[in-house]
Amino acid sequence: MQTEVNMAPRRGLSSQPETLSNGTNGTSSHSSGHPVQLDLDAVIIGGGFAGVYLLHRLRQEGFNVKIVEAGSALGGIWYWNNYPGARVDSQWPVYQLSIQEVFNTFEWKEQYPGSAELQRYFEHTDKVLNISKDTLFHTRVKAATWNDDSHRWHIECDNGTEITSKFMHCCLGFAAKRHFPDWPGFDDFQGYVCHSSFWPKEGIDMRGKRVGVVGNGATGIQIAQESAKDAEHLSVFIRTPNTCIPMNQRPVDPSNRHVYDFWARNVRKRIKDPVKRDILAPVEPLHPFAGKRPSLEQDYYEQMDKDHVDIVYLRETPIEKLVPEGIVTSDGKLHKLDILALATGFDSLTGGFMEIDIKGIDGEVLNQKWSGEQGALSYLGLSVNQFPNMFYTYGPHAPTAYGNGPSIVEPQCEWILKTMQLMAKDGKTKINAQAQAEQEWKKITNDFHAATVRDSVDSWYMGTNIPGKPRQALNYAGGLTRYIDSINGCQEKGFEGFDLS
Repeated sequence: MQTEVNMAPRRGLSSQPETLSNGTNGTSSHSSGHPVQLDLDAVIIGGGFAGVYLLHRLRQEGFNVKIVEAGSALGGIWYWNNYPGARVDSQWPVYQLSIQEVFNTFEWKEQYPGSAELQRYFEHTDKVLNISKDTLFHTRVKAATWNDDSHRWHIECDNGTEITSKFMHCCLGFAAKRHFPDWPGFDDFQGYVCHSSFWPKEGIDMRGKRVGVVGNGATGIQIAQESAKDAEHLSVFIRTPNTCIPMNQRPVDPSNRHVYDFWARNVRKRIKDPVKRDILAPVEPLHPFAGKRPSLEQDYYEQMDKDHVDIVYLRETPIEKLVPEGIVTSDGKLHKLDILALATGFDSLTGGFMEIDIKGIDGEVLNQKWSGEQGALSYLGLSVNQFPNMFYTYGPHAPTAYGNGPSIVEPQCEWILKTMQLMAKDGKTKINAQAQAEQEWKKITNDFHAATVRDSVDSWYMGTNIPGKPRQALNYAGGLTRYIDSINGCQEKGFEGFDLS
């Protein structure tokens, strides 16, 4: 996962949890972040599920390849996610790579693994496969420029490392760029401020502290659920209540409103405070059920119902500013805080690309191409016109947010591997998506998404959580099977939609 390591949280909390170790960093000649110069078949940006799998498969087939990773260990988002309660909401049989020698030798301890267990999984994966041997840790890509004469990418890193590569594979993850609110007075607040993915490995002691949690997505639910157990007083700032589902619940399948009524009826029974009940589980839905991604919870509503927990309903009293003592809402009330946890989300799917100065044919800048009114453009959710030999995984216009990481990235990585093999066999050194193919894939993505309840709801699925970002369908909602058929069909038809030379 490529991430903006230079944006540290305020008040002394480190942006890099350096106490995290995968136990193998010492085996890598590139783990210290010292500048090197490399000439590769492929460079992989990011050391999460996709980066690990792709490096393993490319090495198996004889390609000279390296991972560039900003952190000090593998894990992608699970390297950075150390906040209280952090865990995945996919069950363990599917939330892992299918690499047999890893699959057969790792024993999961939880049905829904937490961040510590997922970090342990990546440590084990590294021990079995020795991914660190070919990983440059503490290294962040800052620029990448395509040379149309040599058919090579030139990559510049923040520590002086320079890489020339035939292919560049962006395994950035969908949540590589944090979103920080621009509230007035942010610098005046005298307590600790910490974004969820900058949480220090050693944790933050909340005992005897007044804690504020802003955000009510999956991360906000998990932080609030755990913080209520330790904080002296907890203020949870909510704009839209999350339709949380118990982890052991199975879905029902009548009409959307019937599902919502079933959910609200059962959740309201768990909340004694009538004011909190109407905020957290309103009788009338604010959006269609599943219009925003439901989160899984264990005892969230019981924790929110405690006397020392306040629910601040931002639809009635939005945040006005920060002051040294805490947060002031529009009703003039001061919410005194010692610690402020920002579960304010990410510039999802496209944000990570915006952190790198990527220039393609004739110097075209990817940031500018994707910042127009039409938003992101891609072909097959894998490639971008005018940016040859650049493929990405788990990004825009793929089933990214409609599936879990390993299930999505493995078929994408296999497609990338086969493409590189076929090009080498045929003596091709350049592959570029056609502009018309981009437009057609954009229409396919939009048409599938228009049939979902999420298309009509403002959320990070549509990019609307980021001020100024075009409203757009960022995910392919046609299903993983149909998506795999589409990308494989492209190869079977002689790379239909691509120009090769």
